[in-house]
Amino acid sequence: MVATPAQNLITANSVHSSYQKTPTKQTHLNELTSRIEYLDQQGFDKPLVHIIDREADSAFHMRQWEEGNHHFIIRSKAGSYLSYKGKSQRSSQIAEQLDFKYERQVSYKGRLAHQYIARANVVLTRPAKPKAVDPNTGKRVTPIKGEPTSLVLVVSRIYDNKDKLLATWYLLTNLQGDEVPAGEVSQWYYWRWHIESYFKLLKSAGQHLE
Repeated sequence: MVATPAQNLITANSVHSSYQKTPTKQTHLNELTSRIEYLDQQGFDKPLVHIIDREADSAFHMRQWEEGNHHFIIRSKAGSYLSYKGKSQRSSQIAEQLDFKYERQVSYKGRLAHQYIARANVVLTRPAKPKAVDPNTGKRVTPIKGEPTSLVLVVSRIYDNKDKLLATWYLLTNLQGDEVPAGEVSQWYYWRWHIESYFKLLKSAGQHLE
């Protein structure tokens, strides 16, 4: 069975929620954190892994989720900085130092393609830069330093039959290699990407589903 265990609806006047009695307006990632905490308290038979797109490439929230023991896979930005082999580098720079191995055939935008993956143990050391505004000064809050957080970077590259690079995904997770292999991490995100692509198709066909 597939079901939606928690959902919010924001209107011009209020916030409606299936899991909060008196929901308040929050930033998207703060609300997502509340939802993750709620879901992880529901006692599901299997442990949950929260798979989120690039909007979740937030140092503040990744540290918060790790501290709360919430498992996540997020799509990182190519330019996001991580510490690898003791040096702060962009995700894309780290990827160039890795050895990629063939993983599986995939479907990419209706075409047969091939997925290659690589992984690296990295540390999140950059300060958080919240978009929140200080109510006293009216200015954006200053960057917040945080504890170094050990993560795994899984890089997925999709090629067509002529070895043309079609897509690169930089995935960050706090699931260590002995818990979930890199191939499964990339496959789980691939499933999420397929669902997102399906909803985009429905929207483009005039269905306007959210």
